[in-house]
Amino acid sequence: MKSNYPLDRLLKEYNYDVLDLEKEEGLKSSSLYNLKSRNVSVTNYKLELIIALASLLNLTLDDVFQKLCLYEAEYELEKLIGEEAFSTMIEGSTENE
Repeated sequence: MKSNYPLDRLLKEYNYDVLDLEKEEGLKSSSLYNLKSRNVSVTNYKLELIIALASLLNLTLDDVFQKLCLYEAEYELEKLIGEEAFSTMIEGSTENE
């Protein structure tokens, strides 16, 4: 289970991509791609991006931020412990539910 960058993962969950943010919300795709290349933390995202995501995905600002933070934590954890260990951990937690 290769985790995607948090922004990509959130957009993919709703069948969108970065270009949709550019087209529908007027954000520059180059600045969005820079978020990934610089590995910018979700907590440093500009409010403009959170608002654009909420608008595009029809979510509240809190929902967008919460999902991005969760995805960032999973993304960073997978980088630290490795894809295989992360997948095993996730599979184990879903079996306990």
